Amino acid sequence: HKFEEVFALCDKVSVLRDGRFVGTKRLDDLTQAELVKMMIGRDVTESHLGRLDAEGGREMLRAEHVVRKGKVEDVSFAVREGEILGFYGLVGAGRTELARVLIGEDRLDAGTIFVRGERACIRSVADSLERYGIGYVTENRKEEGLLLQSAVSTNITITVWPRIVNRLTRAISRSKEVAITRGLIDSLSIRATGPNQRTEDLSGGNQQKVCISKWLAADCDILIIDEPTVGVDIGAKEQIHQLIWDLAKIRGKAIVLISSDMPEIIRIASRILVFRDRRVAGEISGVDDGTRTYAEVSAAIGTYLN
Repeated sequence: HKFEEVFALCDKVSVLRDGRFVGTKRLDDLTQAELVKMMIGRDVTESHLGRLDAEGGREMLRAEHVVRKGKVEDVSFAVREGEILGFYGLVGAGRTELARVLIGEDRLDAGTIFVRGERACIRSVADSLERYGIGYVTENRKEEGLLLQSAVSTNITITVWPRIVNRLTRAISRSKEVAITRGLIDSLSIRATGPNQRTEDLSGGNQQKVCISKWLAADCDILIIDEPTVGVDIGAKEQIHQLIWDLAKIRGKAIVLISSDMPEIIRIASRILVFRDRRVAGEISGVDDGTRTYAEVSAAIGTYLN
């Protein structure tokens, strides 16, 4: 699914979608847009998915002058209910490093974090989930985000085991586990044979949906999603973009989206913070209001990176 390689190396391309043969065409006669349409069954545009109208939403997460020595330098931001705040920058610019501080994985050396308007003391990932309702979809789903050898149901419900355990036997309720898993498989359109399917046998896109599902099962109001579409095909990428946007627009989640994919972050985010040298170099607001073209937003991002 790396288009540059396909067009650079191949003479012909055959496309399969949902287990069915779509067609074979010579690349001399095919544009990238036409190939994408064959792969996912519809046209794809770079236009934003839509306005989120989060200005009046409740402030869910605020950071003031956060410092993690050598990794994050004096970063402040706020994200509201129903908003997608983008963190854009190169690897090592401080985006993921800030996320690790926010969820308690790394120590906060200076600064203050507020959750729902109250000062938070987050000492661990368990703290961030159980006390503050913060979920973190890691950029490394295979090593950090999933138990690949385990069933889909195990991965989806692992964040809610304390809620579905039998107090007497200390055993996980299988019926509750299956019910939660089936509900999320259906609502997120995860392509799996069922709750018992081994997670490593899913496609990359469906594995990523399982990563997101476990935080939805825990009913997190704040989601930090790091590089959500790395290693997934164009069809899964479209689905994940729509899923993230729906979580903010329909379910009112406050989302911090970390991405080094410029088209992705411009297409989904309502505001973008540009990171450089472990700090915020600039902010671009109104990304979703339709007043700026893709070229204008990308040019504005570029000014903060130079």
